Amino acid sequence: MKTNLKLIGKLLLVLVPVTFATVSFAQTDNDRSPWLDDNGQVTNPDPSSGTDSGSPTDPEDGDIPSWLDSDPDNGSGSGGSDNDSGTGRGSGTREISSAIAVARDLIALGEEFYALVEKGKPVSKVNVTPISVLPRNEDGSPVDELATENWEIPKSKRYSMTLKNLYGMKVVDMVFNLNFSYGGSYDGRGKFLTGVQITVDNVQPAWGYSFDASFKLVSITNMGTADDPIAGATIQMSYAVSTIMSRKEMTKTFFITANGDIERVQGAIESF
Repeated sequence: MKTNLKLIGKLLLVLVPVTFATVSFAQTDNDRSPWLDDNGQVTNPDPSSGTDSGSPTDPEDGDIPSWLDSDPDNGSGSGGSDNDSGTGRGSGTREISSAIAVARDLIALGEEFYALVEKGKPVSKVNVTPISVLPRNEDGSPVDELATENWEIPKSKRYSMTLKNLYGMKVVDMVFNLNFSYGGSYDGRGKFLTGVQITVDNVQPAWGYSFDASFKLVSITNMGTADDPIAGATIQMSYAVSTIMSRKEMTKTFFITANGDIERVQGAIESF
């Protein structure tokens, strides 16, 4: 009888629509900038626990907090493949068709989109090529990445995210890292990006819940000048939690620069 009651209780929790779920999201590494909650108070996530400690709760649509804003559309090129012929070189030889975004002075290579989590389990990244944002040659091809220099030490920022249902029950806990190398120059000019990717350290969906997540490059931007470009990239993590009754889809958007900056972009979409 007790076993049957436990099963009934679990089913009732699963049937609660996740359209009313809340999301707690925090930066958890030691080299972190404090987040401000909706009341302007500084939160202090605990890096040792891997979970959020007092972090603000993400609002529903129409109630977006004043996160650090940036303008990723300024000077950015649209995504997609470059169909021009020719061959560029990165870390090894790359076809120009591997371009996933192009601006006037910059070109992005790598994987435009890849899965992070499928059905609650992290996806192997063995065959995934991280994103690089490099300068273009006169023929439009990317420069040889081996010819770049003066790269800074790679940066990695660790984040935790907790999703809760209507009753405050945790339905998903996830810890992930945003990784990239920055500051490399070419022929003594510019600053560029390489090794841009998101990796999942841990994900734990509750019983009866399905969780999926993916990563994509949205756009690239020249934050400097034509003669001295500074690469910027807008990247997005999309994720969805679902039960047999409902599904909620959300995104988190970040803007990174070749100066080593990371900003959460205002207006991240939550739709259901």
